[in-house]
Amino acid sequence: MASYTRQQKLEYIWNYLAGNDAAYGFHLYGNEKYPNRDYRGRGLLHLTNFTGYEDCAKGTGLDIINNPVLLENNYSIAIETGTWFWKNKKNGKIASLTKNESIKIDSDSITTSITHLVSGGEMKLAERKIAKKSIAKKFIVKYGVCE
Repeated sequence: MASYTRQQKLEYIWNYLAGNDAAYGFHLYGNEKYPNRDYRGRGLLHLTNFTGYEDCAKGTGLDIINNPVLLENNYSIAIETGTWFWKNKKNGKIASLTKNESIKIDSDSITTSITHLVSGGEMKLAERKIAKKSIAKKFIVKYGVCE
């Protein structure tokens, strides 16, 4: 009988169960008070699980408890919740590194650092790097370059 590591099990769940089965998503990330809603990771800086959505909804006043898909369908809400998450989790240490002229940090390194802060690991890191670059292009078109 094969023995699998915790990481292998998590990758299997992510790749074959949670990502493809809405009922499993409700089971993993849902809430009894709000049945049939899936509170899995969404947004620029993923909110995950009901408590993450609930904290953000209280902090922003956005109706993401009743409409969790707003984080993936509405760029303004994704940006606002990402900003809330950044401030609430005090992740500015990574951002301050990009301001230091003597330290050159590429976009992928920043994405990796943020992934470690947000998720505690590197699951789906390659996909996040691709998504970040895609979102950045759309953000720049709509809002311009951040200085």
